[in-house]
Amino acid sequence: STVENTNVIRRNLVYGNATAVGTSGGIVIGSGTGNQAYNNIVRGSSQDICIQVDFNSVNGKVYNNTCYNTGGDGIVVGSDGTNTGNEVKNNIVKGSTGRPVRVYANSTSATVSNNDFHGNSLDSVLDNGVTTTISGNITTDPQFVNAAGDDFHLQSGSGAIGAGLDLSGTFTTDFYGT
Repeated sequence: STVENTNVIRRNLVYGNATAVGTSGGIVIGSGTGNQAYNNIVRGSSQDICIQVDFNSVNGKVYNNTCYNTGGDGIVVGSDGTNTGNEVKNNIVKGSTGRPVRVYANSTSATVSNNDFHGNSLDSVLDNGVTTTISGNITTDPQFVNAAGDDFHLQSGSGAIGAGLDLSGTFTTDFYGT
């Protein structure tokens, strides 16, 4: 099989995805080194997870994404294969029917930091990984302007504003190109 490295998935709106059997991610990063998903919005997935980092992913980066009303875990790190050094930073996960982030036992050295988890079935990370770093996550309402109308800008009083890590050297625009 082919392994793809350094792919970038950015500024996508993924909605209403589902599978007939089992679960799958709205966005999947797998089988490679240095793959990235950032500045994406995944919403309304009836039975699936928002973003999946899996299938022997090494040093994958999941940054600045919004997961809204998904029918499973928000972000999953490593349910299949050996996964090492994957990072989940500055994401908002709201309204998932599972955990906002689930790190599986076959994941080593994952980082889950400075995310906002609110209104999920459980607002804590389920960590079964090896040497996972979990820090700086918050559970405040991100206060979207109009999520039903796909406007995921944050209102001026949102506790998520300023709560993320400064990644300005990595990203110069957000989902909306601002």
